[in-house]
Amino acid sequence: MVRPTTEHDRRALKTSVRSTLRAAGSQTEAEQATRVSQQTLSTYGSTNPRHADCHMPIDIVMDLVMDTHDTSILNTMCRLAHGVFVPFQNCTKRPTAWTQGLSEVVRKGAEVSERVLKALEDDGEISPEEVRDYKMIDAIDGNIQALLMIRARLLEVSEKGGGQ
Repeated sequence: MVRPTTEHDRRALKTSVRSTLRAAGSQTEAEQATRVSQQTLSTYGSTNPRHADCHMPIDIVMDLVMDTHDTSILNTMCRLAHGVFVPFQNCTKRPTAWTQGLSEVVRKGAEVSERVLKALEDDGEISPEEVRDYKMIDAIDGNIQALLMIRARLLEVSEKGGGQ
């Protein structure tokens, strides 16, 4: 049977593992967070052909993500699964009123549209420079955060049964 992941995919995972291990500060710190030896952690990030099939177990990934707050591995996994990792960490602030939350979503969505349209108006294309200059990713992330606040409020309502 052929594996669904390619050699390139598995190398990308190992690259992100190395990034997260660097975020731990040192292999000793990573070892303490995971209780896995430095040698084994090094193997998980190694692109040496003899370690090609040695990958980090998911619980060790979680230990490192929680310890370092580095989401490189999660980002890579989500990208390979045709998705995107969206952290909830900034969603502790919930709108006190529905209209406040919804107006924030609309405002942030308009901000995204405005930046994209501004980039398109000159030549109908969006360049890498325009993405950076107009901070499009930041605008989209702001919209996602506004939507996540509404999501958190909806979850709160569904769990408690209140709907003001």
